[in-house]
Amino acid sequence: MKSIIRLIGILLIVNCQLSIDNCKAQAPSAIPYQAVARDNNGNLIASQNISLRFSIHDATATGTIVYQETQSVTTNEFGLFSVNIGQGTVVSGTFAGIAWGTNSKFTQVEMDATGGTNYSDMGTQQMLSVPFALYATNTGNGSGPTGATGATGATGTDGINGINGTNGATGPTGATGSNGTNGTNGTNGSNGTNGATGATGATGATGDSQWILSGNNIYNNNTGNVGIGISNPTNTLDVRSTNTTIINSQSSASHAYVNLSAPSGFETAMRFNTAGSERWEFGKSVTSESGSNVGSDFFINAYSDAGSFLSQPFLIQRSTGYVGLGTTPSQKLDVNGTTRTTNFQMTNGASNNYVLKSDGSGNASWVNPNTIAITGATGATGATGATGATGATGSNGTNGTNGATGATGATGATGLLSSGSSAGNTPYWNGSSWVVNNSNIYNNGGNVGIGTTSAPTSTLQVNGTTSTTNLQMTNGAGLNYLMLSDGNGNASWVSKSTLAAIDTANIANDTVNAVTGDNNTLDAYITISGLNGVINSSTYFKVGLNATSTGNPIYYLYLISPTGQYFQLDADYINYSSTYFTSTATASIPTGSSPKTGTFKPNSGDGTTFTIFNGESPNGTWTLEFDWLDGGPNSSLTLQSWSLEITNGSSINDWTLSGDNLYNNNGTNVGIGTTSPSSTLQVNGTTTTTNLKMTSGAATGYVLESDANGNASWVSKTTLVNDSIANSNNVGQSTQFISNTGISSNITMSGVDGVCSSSTYFKVGLNANIGSNATIQLELVSPSGTIVFLDQQHNGVSAYTNTYFTTNASTAITSGTSPFTGTYIPYQPFTGFNGDTINGTWTLRIVNVSEFGHIGINSWSLQIFNGNVFSPWTTSGNNIYNNTGSNVGINTSSPNSTLEVNGASGFKISTQSGSNAVTLDNTATVWYFTGTASITLPSPSSNTNRMYRIINRSASSRTISSYNNLSGSGTTTISANTVLEIISDGSNWLQINNGGGIN
Repeated sequence: MKSIIRLIGILLIVNCQLSIDNCKAQAPSAIPYQAVARDNNGNLIASQNISLRFSIHDATATGTIVYQETQSVTTNEFGLFSVNIGQGTVVSGTFAGIAWGTNSKFTQVEMDATGGTNYSDMGTQQMLSVPFALYATNTGNGSGPTGATGATGATGTDGINGINGTNGATGPTGATGSNGTNGTNGTNGSNGTNGATGATGATGATGDSQWILSGNNIYNNNTGNVGIGISNPTNTLDVRSTNTTIINSQSSASHAYVNLSAPSGFETAMRFNTAGSERWEFGKSVTSESGSNVGSDFFINAYSDAGSFLSQPFLIQRSTGYVGLGTTPSQKLDVNGTTRTTNFQMTNGASNNYVLKSDGSGNASWVNPNTIAITGATGATGATGATGATGATGSNGTNGTNGATGATGATGATGLLSSGSSAGNTPYWNGSSWVVNNSNIYNNGGNVGIGTTSAPTSTLQVNGTTSTTNLQMTNGAGLNYLMLSDGNGNASWVSKSTLAAIDTANIANDTVNAVTGDNNTLDAYITISGLNGVINSSTYFKVGLNATSTGNPIYYLYLISPTGQYFQLDADYINYSSTYFTSTATASIPTGSSPKTGTFKPNSGDGTTFTIFNGESPNGTWTLEFDWLDGGPNSSLTLQSWSLEITNGSSINDWTLSGDNLYNNNGTNVGIGTTSPSSTLQVNGTTTTTNLKMTSGAATGYVLESDANGNASWVSKTTLVNDSIANSNNVGQSTQFISNTGISSNITMSGVDGVCSSSTYFKVGLNANIGSNATIQLELVSPSGTIVFLDQQHNGVSAYTNTYFTTNASTAITSGTSPFTGTYIPYQPFTGFNGDTINGTWTLRIVNVSEFGHIGINSWSLQIFNGNVFSPWTTSGNNIYNNTGSNVGINTSSPNSTLEVNGASGFKISTQSGSNAVTLDNTATVWYFTGTASITLPSPSSNTNRMYRIINRSASSRTISSYNNLSGSGTTTISANTVLEIISDGSNWLQINNGGGIN
């Protein structure tokens, strides 16, 4: 079986403390190698002896083998192993004799997973810069060749460490011998006598190592340049490549810079990214150079959030130096768009009190305002001068200066209009002369007014009627939009659907408390606003009502308009439940029935209808009034709620209101949240309904099942798999940290039908801490041994906190940011488990492939749904809820209520006997007080529907925060020996019993 080794890295650690000479003397004669062994299926070869053969090739990957050795090693539980190349069984060559300074070197790895000699090639990799530090052991620095190394004595068993003896003279370093078995550390023994120093050999040629290691820094000490991809670098650092991007940096005594070089016609640019997606780019363009400094223009490009090209806001032409903002420039500065400046200066031709004058192309220049005359107007004045001939020439305007010789020559000399008498004066031609006033156009230097003599308050203010053949307002415009005015006449474009909603309907609600006894009147109010026009015969009314009574009282029921106009809706016993009076109803409201439910026409008594309000404005406060007619002294009336809907005029949409029904009459599809519906009704967003009815395929006890496209159909529950929700285990493994290896934890699944398939749903939850130096591999292993990588070769991970890997996630784990929190797509799909059994032990494994840092699993969970799932319960955090939308029974199979318990129910009691104030919380339903403590209720808004039973067993009243008693009044006490039951409606705490005493 061919196996796979995943190469993690080749490391060489050189300990240089004093100088390059020390570095040479201490360089180890070995290269650490570490890897994870796997078989053809990707499974770990764990806790197994394997054989390895390492070959070092010269110059190329298939070049001459200059050194070869074999080694045998046992992998750990994660398939991880470590060896030192150079310390194995030598097959050919010597490790110390490798000429590292000549040619490139390539390492070939072969393996026999069974520990034999039937090696399989695992690949060949070029050795990079760090291993060549070994070359420093073979090079000189002006000294001659190193003398022969004395033979190293056999390494004996470590003795007891004794007191260090005096160091003798240092002899030459011999070859490193094989490591002996470590014995028990004891006291250091005495150092043996050092051997005689060998004779120094003749001085050899100077080596070419130009690098020095200083602390954590390495630097080049030559006087020339450094090249990458080039043997004759011309810069301090010269990087050459066949890629389109080439980087080099240059410096001198006066400056330093980075060159990005590419052939003519290639773009050379620097880019700024966000999360790998382009945002900005600047550099030279792809335009080829053709001489005369043409081509290679400088640009700045902008990119969208998705990394696509947006615009080129900046361009400089190399040949002309022209700058363009949003355009290719044709001038020194060419701007495509509006420019804005707090101050403007143009020095060419400037002089005091000069004004800017434009030619036909928009070119501006400074000119003397006295040279600007109004053509024609001056000529007419000049005609009255004594020198009439000269005045005639005044028709040209610019010759008006000759008018000085005439009686009215002063006017012609200026060539300008006379000054106005007040701010805002503007000229107009009355047929014979120019008149300066502000009765027509008022310009105060900012805003312009037409038909107003006071300063305009808008950029253009017209006092009167404006007439135009075409009207255009671009702000907020949309296809088929309509112009809508606010109360001040400000217009804006709005969608027809928005306008219809504003102009045709106004619905409001009001809730009041009970009225008890006879000869009483109960009024409730609703204010309508924002409707156009007045009420007419086409105005639609709808009055909704919920009211109850005791003792069978009879009331007149009126709707009263804002002007005080009464309209009788009914006169009968008061019991209304979801009752509606409408303009379009045909059924008469029944008399004497209880409750009255449905939609009816009003019982006005005299045959009048809602048209009694015709001519009135719908806006204002409307009143619903109950007037007492008859009933006993113990009769009472309670109005729970009422509503009023008014639709004024014809709506400007495709909807028709008929009674309680609203229908679309356009004969096509209807879209909500979309402009292009493809179905009879298409809703782009969330829909909410109190009841759902789909008649096709329905049968008692059936449930809705969706296909892959979201199409639902009714199916029998018996066709569903009810046992496919497996246990979720958050215990996994308690917090622990393991260094330099890995960690795993198991969860056993049971009771799930079938095997894994493409429709199986997986959800893996994880809380784990990862050391900053660790490079981790996160794996899920099935009971069959199949591995799916949830995350792979990820470094820089600090933690997985409430992290979930699911089948239907939208964000890939490779796109996430540590610490990972949320739901992600795993590195490999869960379909890798297809065909595997679900029941059995699943393993979550984190492998620390770098052997640095610490890893630990705090908790993890596994959830598997196989096939069609029907579960009436959903878990959310610490809560569990029923999602069938039907009743729930405990000890009964046919519940008739939302929750029905067939048996005794227990409610926790909290007994309070002290005098310290007590704040009620969710720890108990029954609170039993025997001491003198005051009581504080929690906020009703955050405890809707919560109920408390409070028992004051003491002989005196007790203080409590406010609740509404049965009369609706705020109360802050509980009487002595009293039981109080209250419930929150989200706004107030409401009493729900009569506060009976305790016997």
